[in-house]
Amino acid sequence: RGPSHMGPSAAAHPALFALAWAGAATLGRWRTSSSCPGRLTAKRTRTAAVAAGGRAPEQRKLANRLWDSGVERYFAGQVSGDATAGLSLLEASLAACGEDAARHHFLGARHAAAGSVREAARCWEAAIAADQAFHDAYIELVNLHEEEGDFAAAREVATRAVERGAYWADAWQRPEFFVRGLASSPWWRPRDVPWVAELEAAYPEIKQELVAFLEQQGLQLAHWSSIGSTEGDSHDAELVSEGGSWRLIDLVGDYDALSVAARRAFPRTMSCIRRVIPEAVEMAEMGLGEVLISALTPGTHLKPHCVQNNFRLTCHLGLLCPEGARLRVGPSWREWQEGRCLVFDDSYEHEVWNDGHGLRVVLLIRFWHPDLPKGRRALAPDLDAMAQFDLQRRSWIPPMSPDQAETVRRRLEAEVEAGRGGEDAVALLGLLD
Repeated sequence: RGPSHMGPSAAAHPALFALAWAGAATLGRWRTSSSCPGRLTAKRTRTAAVAAGGRAPEQRKLANRLWDSGVERYFAGQVSGDATAGLSLLEASLAACGEDAARHHFLGARHAAAGSVREAARCWEAAIAADQAFHDAYIELVNLHEEEGDFAAAREVATRAVERGAYWADAWQRPEFFVRGLASSPWWRPRDVPWVAELEAAYPEIKQELVAFLEQQGLQLAHWSSIGSTEGDSHDAELVSEGGSWRLIDLVGDYDALSVAARRAFPRTMSCIRRVIPEAVEMAEMGLGEVLISALTPGTHLKPHCVQNNFRLTCHLGLLCPEGARLRVGPSWREWQEGRCLVFDDSYEHEVWNDGHGLRVVLLIRFWHPDLPKGRRALAPDLDAMAQFDLQRRSWIPPMSPDQAETVRRRLEAEVEAGRGGEDAVALLGLLD
């Protein structure tokens, strides 16, 4: 029934008994029944497992053989729809030799995909134990804790990553894609941003257009776009607490029809932004940034989160700022003031509350981090996308030799050509490339 049911000897030598239990799939045979996943019959497998206890090189060889067989079964299962195929062999391999952080990371990703988050966390911690600089495992653990709402645990993992030089510069700053060498601070002094003074000087006419729009369209925000109404910001909708409402008017780009229609009411606002912050407008037009009017209804809470990268900063110009509306970035809170800018790095953990009695409305502008060289700015989004792709690839494609990878590729191609495996086989082929 598995290593956990094998009795006292198994408890004393769990790695060897895991090998003996799972290794028969590779080195011996299983006699299956309806009540038991299999019974070990290959004497040579048991002998090899015991012998491995005293000879590290032999243990590694056995671990590699188990891993290779687990990889074969994993890919076969992905094609046939068995999400857990091969996992017991991969577990047994790592029980024999747990030196490879990438293997632990992959196994953790597969447990997470199967919904076994505790097992996933165990594997990612094992990856860190094998290699304290293995940053993928820190990222996965942080994401897991954040999804569970345990931000203290996420910060604890990030603290270890920072202290060991593996990733990030601050435990409060946890983007998946982290550009090293950029100045790191949750809050930035507005006076250090060259265009802030001119933007604040334009506040009266910007607010005048906002008030006129609200008087014409009403305070129910029916003519504002809903966060999450496009594929690109579907995740943002999950940040809004139950009963809250986060609406926007996207002033640049083609967010949706509501924003395109509403922005006609803000010609002087747009003229000011294009004159004062042309780089931010260009970023937004390229889909790399945002220039928008953001509104929160009373009682709305935006849950703690970090954005995906640290190569942009965010500016809020307060337009309607009721008492009780506040923003936390890192460990400290601040309140908006009408006509004044707050500048912050939203790759830091941040959250928003509107405990006021009226709408909280700000002009939101995302702009390049000043330390990011101009020559790298055009590449930054592609590097971000590549980093996300690589992390996904390492979560779905196990570590394996070039020869085995080529064998897997040929088998997947054959499955696709035969019309089997469906989208999963096609996706795996794409990740192999």
